[in-house]
Amino acid sequence: MNGLNHFMKMGMMKGYASSKGVPMAGLAVTITGLMILLGGLGILMGVYIQLSVLLLAIFLVFVTFKMHNFWAVTEPNMKMMEMLNLVGTP
Repeated sequence: MNGLNHFMKMGMMKGYASSKGVPMAGLAVTITGLMILLGGLGILMGVYIQLSVLLLAIFLVFVTFKMHNFWAVTEPNMKMMEMLNLVGTP
């Protein structure tokens, strides 16, 4: 679903990526959306498993350090939001 959200909510995703200093945010959102979509589908369908896991791992490393770097945020509410975006809600 997150892969589809990259395309269905492109404007919002692009704006968020831009606010985090991602260069060429529209292209980055498109590429990362494809990575999530193809990685998830590959695992779900049982094809190209190693490539699918690699796509998802690269995506997660990029997102963790560039987009959801809660350790660098000083404002408490924003820090909490970044942590929730990274690990999800319980």
